[in-house]
Amino acid sequence: MDRLTKEVQEGRRVVVTGPDGRGKTDVLLDVTRRLGEQALLVRVPSGLDQVEAVVIQAAAGLGDQALREVDAALHDHVDRLEPALNVLRQHFRGRLLVVDDIDCLAPNPGDMDLDGVVRERREALDAWLGEHASLCSSEVSFDRLGLQALALPPPEAPPLRLVNDIEHDVMPVWKSVGADLGRFRLAMALAQIEQSPPDARVGREDRLLEAIWAALPGSQREVLGLLAIHGRPLPDEVWQSLPSPLSPSVISQVRSLTSIIGSDGRSLWLEGPARRFAEARLSPEERVHAHLCLAAAFAGELRGDEPSGWAKAASLVEAERHYAAAGQPDRALLFARYGVALLLDLARQRSLMGRFQQSEYDAAAAIYESILNLPERRIGPRAWAYAKHYLHYNRYKAKPALVEPVSKTEAGYRASVERWPENALFWSRLALTQLLQGERGRALSTLKEAREKVPAHRRKEWYLRCRTAQHLLRFEPPHLIDALHVWEHYDARDHSEKEAEEELYAALSRGFSAALLEAPDVPAVHLHREIKVTVTRTGRGFSCTLEELYVSARADTPLAALAAAVKKLRQETDRFRRALTHTLDPAARAQKQRLLGSVDIVASRLLGEVPETTWILGKVIADQDGSMVVREVGSSARIFALGVADALDTSLVPDTHPRLVCVRTGAAGEPVGPVVELDKPLGRDPERLWAEWRKRLGEAESSHE
Repeated sequence: MDRLTKEVQEGRRVVVTGPDGRGKTDVLLDVTRRLGEQALLVRVPSGLDQVEAVVIQAAAGLGDQALREVDAALHDHVDRLEPALNVLRQHFRGRLLVVDDIDCLAPNPGDMDLDGVVRERREALDAWLGEHASLCSSEVSFDRLGLQALALPPPEAPPLRLVNDIEHDVMPVWKSVGADLGRFRLAMALAQIEQSPPDARVGREDRLLEAIWAALPGSQREVLGLLAIHGRPLPDEVWQSLPSPLSPSVISQVRSLTSIIGSDGRSLWLEGPARRFAEARLSPEERVHAHLCLAAAFAGELRGDEPSGWAKAASLVEAERHYAAAGQPDRALLFARYGVALLLDLARQRSLMGRFQQSEYDAAAAIYESILNLPERRIGPRAWAYAKHYLHYNRYKAKPALVEPVSKTEAGYRASVERWPENALFWSRLALTQLLQGERGRALSTLKEAREKVPAHRRKEWYLRCRTAQHLLRFEPPHLIDALHVWEHYDARDHSEKEAEEELYAALSRGFSAALLEAPDVPAVHLHREIKVTVTRTGRGFSCTLEELYVSARADTPLAALAAAVKKLRQETDRFRRALTHTLDPAARAQKQRLLGSVDIVASRLLGEVPETTWILGKVIADQDGSMVVREVGSSARIFALGVADALDTSLVPDTHPRLVCVRTGAAGEPVGPVVELDKPLGRDPERLWAEWRKRLGEAESSHE
């Protein structure tokens, strides 16, 4: 230790590596004590609040002024860490930074989108620690420029010989565990609790932990439970701030269990296997109770928006964390001084439970809504986008209550990608909402826009193309043609993309039914009835078959094969439409009858272009809700919505006489609305009515030509 301390003082930068339980923290604590006031120790916890926890630790070690300024920087710049790091640089003044568990600054594998909310700040802190750390520890090898690795070897001899201040021969125990330091420490802890010599017959780790738990008094179990739930070093002053304070003698007894309890003289923590075991022994209700007790102890009389909050910055972080873990978002919001990542995670967990209990989607949406009620400067653009996106996601998923129509979900998704355009998953979901509304053109434009705005990364195409196509295939009923258009002519690259590709190809080979055949760069074909379409792989590409129509075509990709088949169908239908039936052989006559009986010639524009508008005779009437619409005169009595300008015209009143009305047409030229133009009412004169009708009809014929 003397040599390592001297090397650190002389400027050598060292990372101590080794597996959990090897004693890395003990090494760092020992060196920190030897360095004295030169050293500044910070410990990196796990969790979405780790960035602010570490920065506040560092600031607290640099003095009140540094803490006040860091608090302001974190509070005012929740999406950027550089202002807070600049404060630390200004106050550092040659201190030697010691960082325990620096490898905990790693991506959160549970939710990569939520990880994206904090990623930039975490990476900024990781770079800063790597630049300034004089000594740090890591379970894994840590390849960082300027840091030299010091791997802790397995101990050759037992590190402990004293049990209750009595020296014992512990070599039989050491040999029994095969120099397993973790099991050796547990065996020594059990001997200490039972006040007996260590038993050389050491059982499995779980048996040792069960024996320790059974041997502990209830008050000490309570302490271990609280330490396990906290999961970080717990300051000594917290014990007396609990709603039911624990006796100092109990804390002292627990502190003496050095084989499983860590201590730096100011705080206690529970080591790895013992912490996991103690947490597992608590029921869900006991865990919530422990979180609430710890939250109350850290919170005291503080609130996160108080000007004096900087003095208790670390306590605010922990109060928010424990209230969020206890499932109390309203209380947690009171202490969310440095961001809302923990609350986003709480809402995410509630949303995941929605698969088993529908009401959890509503609960998740309520949390996201409460977050969005905060001023945006307290949230940050990515956290705002995440909350906005999943507010609408959960509202939509709350079916069958149908809390939100898909059009409103789409609007929420669009708002989220405007704030976080780099998020490929959000773009995929936006496109899916458009496809659900039958807006394939808009959806494909959305995906094109996403490819321009999402930075290149390994999973970009998987999200935008493969995931989108997979979800379309899993809708009920499957949107197979949409999935094919989304896939385009793509060649899968890795295993996950190939899985999506195979799922699409398998669905295409099983076939699908369609009355509308669409493909890129080919006019659509409208059919009078649905037909079965299959796309199968061949030795030289793909073959698309329109089974009932006896039409097939080949191409290099599935979408190109579909386009070729649609193009061939149009060509054959147009050829047979022009052909004189008596000149055809029997097979051709049968094919002509088959195609002309199936293809809607007009809607498919095989007779030429269809006018975009047409004239009808109608009356303006008041609908049931009081709004003005047009009802066609005649037996059909169809209703047409007014255009925006006419709908906003407050002078418009119901007609007493019919008028000519110009409306939008459908694919076959049929009137579908809305209204484009309202002519003046014509009165009762039939000759005038007939003259105006012929005039409009002549205009339509002229425009058609």
